[in-house]
Amino acid sequence: MKIAVLSDTHGNYPCAVQALSRYSDLTSLIHLGDNHDDAVFIGIALEIPVLCVSGNCDPRCVAPRELLVTIEGNRFLLTHGDLFQVKSGLERLQRRAELADVRVVLYGHTHIASIEHRKGILFVNPGCMKAGQGPGSHAILSVENGTVEASIIE
Repeated sequence: MKIAVLSDTHGNYPCAVQALSRYSDLTSLIHLGDNHDDAVFIGIALEIPVLCVSGNCDPRCVAPRELLVTIEGNRFLLTHGDLFQVKSGLERLQRRAELADVRVVLYGHTHIASIEHRKGILFVNPGCMKAGQGPGSHAILSVENGTVEASIIE
């Protein structure tokens, strides 16, 4: 299973559609907030299912601020990240992840892509695709046989 992960598209959904359309084997999209409407448009354009959470720039959005999901036996925490002050570090988010007993945390908000392992938990931030914020980036998750691998693509 190949999952695209985006955050902070801020209305730049055409760039996201262009970047993700090169993958013929995407099974779904996870959007981590800051323009929920983008997630809807991207999902329609690519004809794939979408999971999303809302971010601090989604004031009228009905999507939850946090989701706990299980994908092929792996428990995931999806959040935008602002509620955990991720711009000041991952300590609060790590505590939440440990309490929720998850193996993978997907978050955004910082606009800086990263992959980090902390106490057996995989933390992935896909970066952003906001116009004017550099080349843009996204993450690709490969979930197979109980393992999750992540890569950042610019």
